[in-house]
Amino acid sequence: MFKIFKPKKGSVLVFSLIVLSILLSAAVAVATVSVSNRKSTLSTDKSNQSFQVANSGVELVLRQIYKTVPTHASLNDLATALGGGAACAGGSITKTGVAGGDIRVSFFDKDDNLISCADTNWRGKVVGVKSEGTAFGTTRLVETAVAAAGDYGWVQIDPGVYQGIAWLHYVNYAAGNHSAEQMCINAGYLHYTGACQTTTTLETSTYVVSGTLVGGLRSDGSSWISCQYWHEDFYFDNAATSKILCMK
Repeated sequence: MFKIFKPKKGSVLVFSLIVLSILLSAAVAVATVSVSNRKSTLSTDKSNQSFQVANSGVELVLRQIYKTVPTHASLNDLATALGGGAACAGGSITKTGVAGGDIRVSFFDKDDNLISCADTNWRGKVVGVKSEGTAFGTTRLVETAVAAAGDYGWVQIDPGVYQGIAWLHYVNYAAGNHSAEQMCINAGYLHYTGACQTTTTLETSTYVVSGTLVGGLRSDGSSWISCQYWHEDFYFDNAATSKILCMK
């Protein structure tokens, strides 16, 4: 004889509640992981955006330092050159609306001290730049070294054989010595910075001005290079005194 056991009243309900509890716990766990992953993704996106803003701040500042030396007499002048409401205070330049965020770029000397915005010898002191980029409430920092002012030098453009009308000269070079980069190397530097200057006479006064370097090949195969300055209706280029800025 086998005894048949019958479930007590309410046991089915309890078992169902236990199963539902397990399923609910699993659902909550999955939802928690999903929310956590979502937050992590958003945090990563904000962090990446902040790094991009900080990098853009470094690029903006270095472009001014390396391509216009020694035009900016102080960090205040460099801030003015950046435009867009950029301002310098306490050795740091701030600017909004850079790559979707705000930047704060600070300038440090060899002793890791901030350099005064009004210091006219800042190029001889600065050795490092730190850029803070802020986007969506997240801030990230990018730091880079800056070459000393003594690592730069103006190199005379070899006048070679040039031709052209009075207000525009084409300066020709032999093969192998026709580029600004090669001229810098020949003068003992490593690179051409992208800056050039020329001497021009405007309204009876003589000025040394920043120009734009252009160059190319002529039909006879010779090459030419020229530092040009545009004023009103004319290009000016004094081939005998034009120089390019090189960097060690």
